[in-house]
Amino acid sequence: MLIKLIKTGLFVAGIFFVLMGTLWLGASNTLMTEFAIEPVGLLGLNTVRADFGAFFLCLGLFTLGSTRHWRHAETLCYCCALLMIVAALGRVLGMVFDGLDPLMIPPFIVEVILAGVYLTLGQHWQKNRQTRRDTLS
Repeated sequence: MLIKLIKTGLFVAGIFFVLMGTLWLGASNTLMTEFAIEPVGLLGLNTVRADFGAFFLCLGLFTLGSTRHWRHAETLCYCCALLMIVAALGRVLGMVFDGLDPLMIPPFIVEVILAGVYLTLGQHWQKNRQTRRDTLS
C-alpha cells in the first residue's frame, strides 16, 4: 500500500517536473522571479533556460520512468535521488558560505524528503527484481 502511494505521488511529481522543465525552456522569464534569479545578460538568460530546463525536464522524465515496473526502474530512482541529494548539498554549501535565508529551508526539506522517497522506491524495485530472479533460478 505504501509503495502504491509513493508511486502515485511520484507520478504526480513527475508530471509537475516535466511541466516545470518545459516552462523553464519556454517561459523562463516568468519563473526567474519565483526562483529569485537575476541572470546577467543574454548568456545568463540562456544558461538559466538551458540548465534549469534540463534539470527539471530530466528529473520529471526519470521520475515518470521510475514509477513504472521497467527493467531498470530502480536505476532511474537512484538517478533522481542523486539529483535531489546534490541539490540539497548545494543548498547546504550556500547556507554555510553565503548565509542563511529562511526561504532556503522549505526547498531544502523538499529535496531531502524526495531523495528519501526515491531511495525507498529504488530499493523496492531492486528487491522485487532480486526476488523474481531468485524465483526463476
